[in-house]
Amino acid sequence: LEGALSPFAAKTVSFERLPFAHPLYILFSSGTTGIPKCIVHSAGGTLIQHVKEHRLHAGLLDGDRLFYFTTCGWMMWNWLVSGLASGATLLLYDGSPFYPDGNVLFDFADAEKMTYFGTSAKFIDSVRKAGLKP
Repeated sequence: LEGALSPFAAKTVSFERLPFAHPLYILFSSGTTGIPKCIVHSAGGTLIQHVKEHRLHAGLLDGDRLFYFTTCGWMMWNWLVSGLASGATLLLYDGSPFYPDGNVLFDFADAEKMTYFGTSAKFIDSVRKAGLKP
């Protein structure tokens, strides 16, 4: 067993200190007023903005259990992951929000003792149209 596990033994991790304005990721504008444009977001600016939004706007606290129904292709994924900087535990869900039934995310929230549930207006409207009462 030790031989099988040895390639996965804990190793020392080293981090490179990068400038505040170091590029973190590129997001694209919506394209509603023309061709979509790429926007480079800096690591420092993004982290400060997200922590401000988490702590001051959303009231996120250390120990909160944060969920946002999103894919990693939507910018809310980046916002969700930054919740780690506010001391939150991230809760992730992979699958349809309506399978096996329309309460799957609400059941997930209950089972995981979720303290922050984020989603899209489209999901809320779909829940309303389906007549669900979470």
